[in-house]
Amino acid sequence: LAQGLARCYVVLFAFVCEDNKSVRMGTIMDENRIFCAEQINVPCELPEILKDYTKAVIRADPSAGDTDPTSARMKLFQWSRDYFKRKMAESKH
Repeated sequence: LAQGLARCYVVLFAFVCEDNKSVRMGTIMDENRIFCAEQINVPCELPEILKDYTKAVIRADPSAGDTDPTSARMKLFQWSRDYFKRKMAESKH
């Protein structure tokens, strides 16, 4: 579960940054290089979003009882996708 959460956090960070237009992704690798921590713009909402997401995924335990790690990871990713789609829809209303 911890590795799956870490991967979801990375995806979430990209999602939040893209949504807030905080990160501009270029097409050339050199444009995306990070040389120091100050180049990383972390939205102030991210810690609260991660906290809420973590609590929700632990409560739901989407991969409970699944013995296949690949299947469990996929269930976690799918649940996470649906969770953030719901959150996005809620924020638009």
